Amino acid sequence: RYFENLTIFNPSATATTVSVDYLLYDRSQFTPPGQSDRITQSYQIAAGSSLTIALHAPDSLVMTFDQLPNVWFSVVTRGTVPIYTEFTHWDLNQGGGWDSWASPVG
Repeated sequence: RYFENLTIFNPSATATTVSVDYLLYDRSQFTPPGQSDRITQSYQIAAGSSLTIALHAPDSLVMTFDQLPNVWFSVVTRGTVPIYTEFTHWDLNQGGGWDSWASPVG
């Protein structure tokens, strides 16, 4: 079992719309692996607020990762004002995880 969270923080005094692109890659074709799909979702984040998206939750995306067993993915976030984005992964089968530090984007 694993847990993955994408947290987006809006430090500004203005509400913003954040677009999150999930770039899905079909890893069953290694010569070369190619982008097989892009899912884009938009979220409203109030001023000085954050949003956490539980990517491991069944209803977190239009398509769940359980439906796509041969897919690697990348995440791209875009805001209308500068935002911070952080990604966390915990893998209980391997007894640990990692976290990307929140990075200013915008």
